[in-house]
Amino acid sequence: VGEGPVVWVTNPAFAALKKRKSPKSPGSSGKKGKNGAKGDGGEAALPPPQIQQTNPSYLVAAKVLRRTEDKISSPIAALLNGLLTGDPNVVGQTSLSTVDAEAAALLSPKSSTKKKRKSGGEEKEESPTLASHLTSKDPQSGANVYSISYELHRIAPQILTTVIGTVSTSLVNQDLTKRWQATKLLGRLFGARTSDIAGRFGPCFREWLRRSYDPEPTVRETMVKCLVNFLTTHYSETDLCADVNEALATIIVRDPTLDIRLLGIHQVCDLAHTASTSNCDSSGNSTTAAGGAESEANAAEEVSNKKRPHPISIISSELLHAVGNRVSSKNKTEHKDAITGLAQIYFKHYLRKKMVFVQEGGEDVA
Repeated sequence: VGEGPVVWVTNPAFAALKKRKSPKSPGSSGKKGKNGAKGDGGEAALPPPQIQQTNPSYLVAAKVLRRTEDKISSPIAALLNGLLTGDPNVVGQTSLSTVDAEAAALLSPKSSTKKKRKSGGEEKEESPTLASHLTSKDPQSGANVYSISYELHRIAPQILTTVIGTVSTSLVNQDLTKRWQATKLLGRLFGARTSDIAGRFGPCFREWLRRSYDPEPTVRETMVKCLVNFLTTHYSETDLCADVNEALATIIVRDPTLDIRLLGIHQVCDLAHTASTSNCDSSGNSTTAAGGAESEANAAEEVSNKKRPHPISIISSELLHAVGNRVSSKNKTEHKDAITGLAQIYFKHYLRKKMVFVQEGGEDVA
């Protein structure tokens, strides 16, 4: 389940082409034209080495989980909670990893590799770091407790009832790796299109929002991306989006790291620029529906929401003011990016409408 519904596999066309080329000696470059390659430039026409494919194991596991959810939900939740809390009795009885490859590659200390280089190459191979251990198993790097927890919200979300609280306790963990992984997982769960976890677990959601003030820039960077994604996918949750807008505005105005502020400016401006200029309310539903007609309309809207862009009204005026606050920044890049982003938003959502009347009326328009 942790590998997800889609996996990367070796492209058969690439493997076959590689087999045909491997027996040839370097001096036989003139014969490449027989295989349809364009001389020395044949490498440019190579197919991709890997392609995406539906994971049949995931489909089978999902079907089994749905049919036996009542019987296995408690054991699975106990397993996940034990792995997340580091229970030695649970960790010692399973091969599931408690650290994903991305966290190991992003957060592992570089000093450990330098020390091993000084001690010689043999010792380096005998005691590899956690990062090198996980990256060496890259094709299976998705099978860890965090990826499994995320995939379970699609299949059997009730299993995560107690797991969400356990993950939230790691948000204040002194270990940066655990804190970042918990922040990322909750951000994915809260921002998933089919998820209502943010509304059901309000205290956990508010605790997650506090990671916007985390002392580690890597955690704050992840928060910016997850917060913007939440506004994109859950714009109908107006109360929750108000808190998200406030958190983003605080990051853009007060974050001490320039790169984090720039990321916030870029993400918010892109979010506003790609938003629709519809006058509908933030939920995207018509206000005239009532009773049974309203429920039917909501069901139809739920399907169409996947294709409809988020409305511009989901971005609060305070958040846009926060971007405008950076126009007066002494940093040239921050000043330029803020004013450019606001100009593009103003042109799309206000000036373009006015230009239509100007083009239709010509010189008679005042």
